Amino acid sequence: MQTFLILVYLAYFFSALSYPKEGLVIEFLDVGFGDSALITTLHGKKVLIDGGGNNEVVTYLGEKMPPGFCKLDVIILTHPHADHLYGLNRVLDYCDVDTVFSNTVVYDSTLYSSWQEDLKLQNVGVRSLYSGEIFYIDGVEFVALWPDRDYCSDNVNNLSKVILMDTGDFEVLFLGDAESEALSKISVPALKEHISDASVEVVKIPHHGSSTAMLMPFYAEIGPKDCVISVGENKYGLPSQEFLDNLKGVGCRVRRTDFEGTVRVVYNLRK
Repeated sequence: MQTFLILVYLAYFFSALSYPKEGLVIEFLDVGFGDSALITTLHGKKVLIDGGGNNEVVTYLGEKMPPGFCKLDVIILTHPHADHLYGLNRVLDYCDVDTVFSNTVVYDSTLYSSWQEDLKLQNVGVRSLYSGEIFYIDGVEFVALWPDRDYCSDNVNNLSKVILMDTGDFEVLFLGDAESEALSKISVPALKEHISDASVEVVKIPHHGSSTAMLMPFYAEIGPKDCVISVGENKYGLPSQEFLDNLKGVGCRVRRTDFEGTVRVVYNLRK
């Protein structure tokens, strides 16, 4: 009985430590040349979007939540490229996860096949997520804007889930690796129905700032204040300098994980 009470106390203690005292926190994790973002709500609920191309995400989660105390309410895999998926297989082993949003796509990858098998073996709810669908975590609204259920493409980047996180007067848009073709199909009027002041506060730029996602009328129309690029050392010359210049041209402050490390955005819900 005493051991049980100690474990309960420790669980409460570590859970309390992981609460973002200052409000809702979005962390675009420094996972090198890959994507991973952790959202922690005011009451400590956690949503992980992608897992990067290495195991750094598990190291980061371990600093917040020791083994046996890691709890994620939602994991979202935007698409199955390795630089978004690799770390998630380890996360499934390390953390207790309630729900995973992972659409089934045609993609020949040993890593992706392993992910699908792991999902079958784990005691976790698995759901698809398509445009128009909405879920809520701790009062925070998550709106799927892409892909459409009937959209097909050989380019897996364009099957990326595009998610708007909306608290009412603060919005963050996660674009996965959606390229210009997909961005051009997203309904901006539908997006703006969830935006309080005609512009989003933060956008996670797709595909490490590749020019393949440089659809500038889209960014100009949604008017982001901060543009976050998840990127590390790479042989592709990313982010594109032209894209960086264009983002600044539409008034967006560019923030990069290769410059800042983990990029942290805080919204004080108590103000």
